[in-house]
Amino acid sequence: NPGLFVTKLNAKLWSILKPAGSPVLTTAFYIVGDSTNGRMRFVNAGHPKPMWLRRAENKVEPVKNHTKQSQPALGLFEKAVYETSEIKLAPRDMLLLFTDGLYEVHSPKDQIYSREMLLAATQKHLKQPAAQMFDLLLKEVQDFAVNHAFDDDVCMVGLEYTGGQS
Repeated sequence: NPGLFVTKLNAKLWSILKPAGSPVLTTAFYIVGDSTNGRMRFVNAGHPKPMWLRRAENKVEPVKNHTKQSQPALGLFEKAVYETSEIKLAPRDMLLLFTDGLYEVHSPKDQIYSREMLLAATQKHLKQPAAQMFDLLLKEVQDFAVNHAFDDDVCMVGLEYTGGQS
């Protein structure tokens, strides 16, 4: 149960971070997937919403909690309870997880590359294999950014569902 696990993790982290006196922002997206049927159970603790690439439908959308409300980052609230949500991937679907360093970059004109821009770029490259898509997304954001560089850490992880094939 991802929600129960993250709730317990939060309580432990809160007890460690409380003595520090100043809040430390720790986000997490925890997922447990069943590769035989595409069932994905997850919890999002303040992390950027992953994108659900629904290739058969030619659609990209953020992965939302079933409550439609964000859950807090870890270690901020002692008694936070994290709820498990679930989605079911279709064959060829992909989940794209990433850190906020991927889209919170500034242009030379001090514009910010937004989540909406990242979603549109992902839609544009939806049919590409994951490795090529990642390269194209990184290049697009770097071309937008001041000095063609990222200001923060960048991590992307893709989880593709093959439809229960081995």
